[in-house]
Amino acid sequence: STLDFPVSPLFAQQLERYPDAKVVLSLRSSADVWADSFLETIARVTHVSELPPGPWLFPGMSRIHQWMYAAVGFKLSPPAYMPSREEAIKVYNDWEASVRKQVPAEKLLVHTAQDGWKPLCDFLGLPVPEGPYPRAPNDRRFMKLFIGTMEILGDYFEVICCVLLLFTCHVLASLFRRYGCRTSNKAKKAKK
Repeated sequence: STLDFPVSPLFAQQLERYPDAKVVLSLRSSADVWADSFLETIARVTHVSELPPGPWLFPGMSRIHQWMYAAVGFKLSPPAYMPSREEAIKVYNDWEASVRKQVPAEKLLVHTAQDGWKPLCDFLGLPVPEGPYPRAPNDRRFMKLFIGTMEILGDYFEVICCVLLLFTCHVLASLFRRYGCRTSNKAKKAKK
C-alpha cells in the first residue's frame, strides 16, 4: 500500500501495474476547508525551503515540492511559490474528478473522516475495529508556528548572521582582553 506524496500522483500507474489494487480517495468536508488548511500550512513549505538557510540545509527540497505540486496541477511561480486560494480549490476539485474518472467504481472508495470505520473496512474486506475512528491531533498550530519561524529566519537571515558575527567577535575580544592580557602580563613578570 502507498499513501500521500510523492506516490499519490502515480495512482494510475500503480493500478496498471497492480490491477487488483484498491484506491481510497480521502477528501475533506469541502474544497474550501482543504484549501484554507493547505495554504496555512503545507503550501508554505516550498516558499520557506527557498529562503536561506533552506537551500543549504535541505538541498533539493524546493524542487521536490515544486514537482509534487506540478504533478497534481499547481503552477507555482517564483519567488513566492504559493498558489492562490482559487487555484488550490480548483486543483483539489480537478484532482478529485481525475481520480473518479480514472479509477473504476468497484476499485474506488471516496472517504471522509466523518464516514468512520465501516465503509473503509467494508471496502478493504476487514473487520470493523472496536472504538471510535481515530482523529489525529491537529498539528496546524505547530506547523504555522514552525513555518512562520522559518519565514522570519529566511527573511532576516543576513541580519541574523551579522548580529551573531558581531556578538561572537565581541565575546572573543572580551575573553582575549580578560584572559589574554593576564597571560602576557604573567609572562612579562616571569622574565623579570
